[in-house]
Amino acid sequence: MTISAYGYSTFQAAGSTYGTAQEQLESDNHRLQCNVMTYQSQNTQTTGPACPTSITVGTIASPPLSQNYPPYKTGIGGFAQMSVGPSNSTTYNGYQITEALSQDSATTCPTILLQQDAFSGVCSGNSTFTVGAALQSNPYNGAPTPPANNAFWDVHTSTDAVDAMGVAGYTTKCYIVCDQTYTCGASQIGTFTITRTITHTTVGSDPAVPVTNVSVSKTAK
Repeated sequence: MTISAYGYSTFQAAGSTYGTAQEQLESDNHRLQCNVMTYQSQNTQTTGPACPTSITVGTIASPPLSQNYPPYKTGIGGFAQMSVGPSNSTTYNGYQITEALSQDSATTCPTILLQQDAFSGVCSGNSTFTVGAALQSNPYNGAPTPPANNAFWDVHTSTDAVDAMGVAGYTTKCYIVCDQTYTCGASQIGTFTITRTITHTTVGSDPAVPVTNVSVSKTAK
């Protein structure tokens, strides 16, 4: 005969637990007419730490456009190192953090500029980040982005080989503001405002070349 049994464990915190259980099985001794025999099983179960419950901006690495021209005439922005917590002895490396983005009403840049390739879609998307992992791609000069314990890099760059403001015919300083929410599992762990400041300027002097400079700030909401 076949006996099916299912057991469930609900963990309240990180750590391990030891448990026992009893089940009754028919003996395979036919002479005893399949008497029921009792067996005791044992198991040890271990779980890792729960998702982090907080997140902060650690630092922002900002590659200067002047060090990345050419090829870029629009750029660049920055890389925000995000630190997860609470800050104790717990290691959260390997956890997946997901973002959700939307455009904030504080945006002042006109639609004609937002439609340029460098800025199209900057306030949309839902990327996933791995805590403790190195940044997969950083092609820019002047912005080291080493891996860090209990932290990850979130990229907030906008680049193009053309002068986006010049192409759009709009050269007044303006702002692109995005709202961002981070979640781990099903729990929200932090919300932020990402502000791109867009200005028209030049690089070089012989002759000076018109470019669109992008700088980034990020603050908790």
